[in-house]
Amino acid sequence: MDADPVVTQCQKMLEETLRSLADWQQAAPKATFAEIEDAVEEQVAAFRAQLITDLVNARAAETGSEALPACPGCGHGMERRGTAERTVTVRGNRTVRVRRGHAVCPTCGVGLFPPR
Repeated sequence: MDADPVVTQCQKMLEETLRSLADWQQAAPKATFAEIEDAVEEQVAAFRAQLITDLVNARAAETGSEALPACPGCGHGMERRGTAERTVTVRGNRTVRVRRGHAVCPTCGVGLFPPR
């Protein structure tokens, strides 16, 4: 069975995060508890943002061929109108860019991003 590319990428990111923290700790051997906490939070925030980006974009790629829902405005079928990108702020005040399909109702013009 082939390894999930998102899991493989996550493992690499985690290793990089741990290496970065080890390097920081070596460079700051007298860091206070608060400084250690800040350094860990910074690395966790970066890791979290990248992980969210990878998981959301992988899911969007997998669901690109699924049937679209009915229009929430008028009930008619939605149509795909390409992909769009959105920037979202996540915990840790980090931004992630997500690519998702965009759907539009041909009857009333209501759009969904991402289509649900």
